[in-house]
Amino acid sequence: MAAWLWNEPTPEWTRRPNAKDDLRDEAIALRGAGLTVPEISAKLGLAESTAYLWVRHIPLDATSQRAHGRRSAHSRRISETRWEPLRQKRAADRAATS
Repeated sequence: MAAWLWNEPTPEWTRRPNAKDDLRDEAIALRGAGLTVPEISAKLGLAESTAYLWVRHIPLDATSQRAHGRRSAHSRRISETRWEPLRQKRAADRAATS
């Protein structure tokens, strides 16, 4: 930038309003309410990458204990989903041999 323009304000006619300021504000509000990036993108009809860029500065969980609890619950759900069919098959096999 030229040094002679350093302290000059930007002319009003060159400023462009951001088309999605209202969506951005809504995304930030939704993140504050605890929604994840995929939930925000689905609700607002945005790309996940856009939603992430807008809310990455806001943590999903207020405390590290809540974050740990959320990750633990997710791990339990994944584990149950993985192992439940095997448990059912084992129980059926045991019942068939008894």
